Amino acid sequence: MAAALLGALFLEVSRYLSDSGDRHSTPMSAWSLESESDRKAAFESVQMAAEGSLHTMPASLVDKRKQTHMDAWAIDSWRNRLYTHFCSTPAKELTVKLKNGGYHRFIIAFDECRNINFRSRSNPAQGMSLLALQQMIRAQDFHPTKDFPFWVLFLGTDPTIAESFPLPEYASSARSHRSHLGHMSAFT
Repeated sequence: MAAALLGALFLEVSRYLSDSGDRHSTPMSAWSLESESDRKAAFESVQMAAEGSLHTMPASLVDKRKQTHMDAWAIDSWRNRLYTHFCSTPAKELTVKLKNGGYHRFIIAFDECRNINFRSRSNPAQGMSLLALQQMIRAQDFHPTKDFPFWVLFLGTDPTIAESFPLPEYASSARSHRSHLGHMSAFT
């Protein structure tokens, strides 16, 4: 679900930028807090696109997800294939539109990010975790958009938010010890 959400977000923002023309004072105004009805519709379109795209997932990726034991390289390969399937083309299309609009980066903020952890009771395979979303964002590092960074911010008011972002030296994952990315501690 994380890859589908990220890809749907890129796709819907790209569509919005194409369709909005001069209707709004700023390019992303429908996504702002001031535009409550447009904002709700924008996020619903992302949700619908994400759910719809899950039906396009190749059987080989579905089968891989059902495997309970995979080594680290197989997991990384699977995540890269998920990113390629769901996110790569929408990210490239969004990059072109933003570059043509004179922008130099795209910033995504997930507010109250602890709420991302959810499971569907009717279908446990559906649902998403904050860790899964982080891993899809990490997979984007292997599919760079030329000279156009995507920045991702995780925001939250829950005082336990720092637990979701352990310092690399304390993380249980061996891969996080090898990460080339820096870490900024949670702050208030």
